[in-house]
Amino acid sequence: MNRNRTAELLGFDAVCQNVRDANAGRDFVLEALSAITILMVNVAWATDTIFLFCSNEFSFVEIADRYCGSSSIMPQKKNPHSLMVVSETASQLSGAMSAMLTNARSISSSIKTVLQNFDAAVEAVNLWAGIISTLQVNKEIMRQRTLDFWALATDLAGAIVRIRSLPWRTAHQITSILVRMALEQGKKASTIDSSLLDLAAREYIGEPLNLGDDEIRRVLDPLRAVKARTLIGGTAPAEVQRQIQHCSDLHRRDTEALAHKRKKLDEAATKLDGAIDVILNTD
Repeated sequence: MNRNRTAELLGFDAVCQNVRDANAGRDFVLEALSAITILMVNVAWATDTIFLFCSNEFSFVEIADRYCGSSSIMPQKKNPHSLMVVSETASQLSGAMSAMLTNARSISSSIKTVLQNFDAAVEAVNLWAGIISTLQVNKEIMRQRTLDFWALATDLAGAIVRIRSLPWRTAHQITSILVRMALEQGKKASTIDSSLLDLAAREYIGEPLNLGDDEIRRVLDPLRAVKARTLIGGTAPAEVQRQIQHCSDLHRRDTEALAHKRKKLDEAATKLDGAIDVILNTD
């Protein structure tokens, strides 16, 4: 048997060196199922966030009607059924992965399971893409919630360190006292001023910080906070665009690699047909 010729006619990149791996190895099945399981677990994590954000309590986003259904008992309720489908697919794949690790010795069932789960993953990812591409984001509500619930308290502590050269733990404690005082007085982050911060500072270090109202408002501005994260992986618009471009480049590379593999398989199939014809036509 010419194994190199067999690999060529089947479109393989090379010959598998170990004969048992070539005949009975199930690693490729486990690796394939693992890849789509990891993919769907990550998608499901994002799905859970969107599920929370689209609730009436948050109202950060709204899912297009075509991806939702109505409640059987509450006529006013909009149920994001599509999110549930995506999340359930991730759960099913996690279960399939666990079962596959146990039953990998069965050649027929293992391959069939992977093919079925690939189809389910493709459907779920396509559904997820539709949800995200039509998602309505309520930016002003999100901005207001950022101000109302102290999302930028860490930035304020950082400003204290930077401007007043205090240790981080000291700035952290002052900010913590400030938040406690504001909550006790029914104040939100958007309504605090330098006098309240100075009161918190006096309680902890015995003297005011004199940061000034303008600096406090600047530090607690959500848009400023977003733009300030310019490091790799940050939220600054230019950095996000760079990440998007990087992902697009990776997608284009993988698409080209897939096209190359498909072309190679097509060419191998043609060679195989030709080799069979030669055998059949041989006297």
